[in-house]
Amino acid sequence: MSQRSINLNDDEQKAILAGKLPDSVVKKLTNLVRPKAKRYAKNKGAGFQKDCADLIANLFGLVWDNTNDHSPIKTRPMGSSGTDLIMQEPLYSQFKFDVEVKNVESLSVPATVEQASANTKPGRDWLIMWKRKSFKEPVVILSWSAFAKLFKKEKP
Repeated sequence: MSQRSINLNDDEQKAILAGKLPDSVVKKLTNLVRPKAKRYAKNKGAGFQKDCADLIANLFGLVWDNTNDHSPIKTRPMGSSGTDLIMQEPLYSQFKFDVEVKNVESLSVPATVEQASANTKPGRDWLIMWKRKSFKEPVVILSWSAFAKLFKKEKP
């Protein structure tokens, strides 16, 4: 059985300690034990993959189309192994990151870093794009060495 948690505000906690179960707590518990539809989670993830492809394409002034085999960037089908975004040349050479996309409220950073590292090709760096409801925009996670490369000055 998996462990799950809910967040209770101060009033809800006081009510429980007083022996009352507020409607808000009943609703949270009901949502917690209700199984989530796998399709919903996959659609949510696939939607964020497309958003990430848009963000990267816009950085380089590119237009992409997931149905075009020659598109500079494509999203990997849900459940497939490998990086979540597939890039073609010249974008592949210009954007030196293999991307792992996560659209979850709670992220296991060590497990995600391990997954991203395992999917990264030699000579490239991994990059994690993470979205959750409370973020105003996606967050990017990358290793220090990859971050430092962005600021290294090339010697003449």
